[in-house]
Amino acid sequence: MQFSFTRFNFLFKLQLATHLRFYLLGMAALTGILMVFMLFVASNNSAGLHYNSQQVIFFIGLLLASGVYTSTIFRQFSQKAGRIQAIMLPVSAMERLAVAILFTLVLFPVLYTMICLACLWLTNLVDLYALGHVNRVFLLDDGMLRVYLFLFYFMQAMVMLGAIWFRRYTFVKTAVMVCVVILGFQGFNDVVVRKMMANARPARMEEVSKKLGEDVRELRVDGANPFFNILASGYAVRGDRWEQEYYEVKLPSPLYGIMMAVLIFFPFFLWFITLLRLREQQL
Repeated sequence: MQFSFTRFNFLFKLQLATHLRFYLLGMAALTGILMVFMLFVASNNSAGLHYNSQQVIFFIGLLLASGVYTSTIFRQFSQKAGRIQAIMLPVSAMERLAVAILFTLVLFPVLYTMICLACLWLTNLVDLYALGHVNRVFLLDDGMLRVYLFLFYFMQAMVMLGAIWFRRYTFVKTAVMVCVVILGFQGFNDVVVRKMMANARPARMEEVSKKLGEDVRELRVDGANPFFNILASGYAVRGDRWEQEYYEVKLPSPLYGIMMAVLIFFPFFLWFITLLRLREQQL
């Protein structure tokens, strides 16, 4: 069955009409949770709801709330009666996936941003006039915004796969799957980096140390982002003191571009698996 915008529009309206009450209740609950948490932070922090707290609340809330919502996007397949009704609809798996992506990756972030910024403005007024804290309002102008958005799309692809893969306890199983994959991947990467580095020392370390006026006795790997930068720490002797400094070893530009391309296309790979799973459900 080929992709049809008519069927896509029909499925979009059906999804909205069927779950409108659920969505409205969810928006109300999200607004209440954000307001209570922001007021709690503002009243229990000596600096009030400062910029960094607003930034953390916005992005952590986005990841958690979107994860909960995305885990329910295919909930009609979790029950036998709902699964039969969903299969009987004259729509293709691609159209189902497109509607799911529209709701979870476009509409939900927009609505969440509007709700969160409104809560931030209201809390900021309370923080200013009732608590006496003067703070700047977070307006999505952070330099790490692109990184956060990429993490959001990356996680959404994994949660959407779990939403169609698991039929019972979808959110719990998906959350466990995401944590296992991320922590396992990070742990595997650290082990590989440490094995590769072993007791290796940077070339000309002694020569560079002398030019800097330092006596670096040890250089060890302290951590590494998966297939990206390596964080190393060096112990230097300055007079009668030992001091620790951190150094970041970056990939050359061509390799960095390759790794970025792999990460960018990985969510598309997960969506492709989700599409295959949807087709399997319709057989």
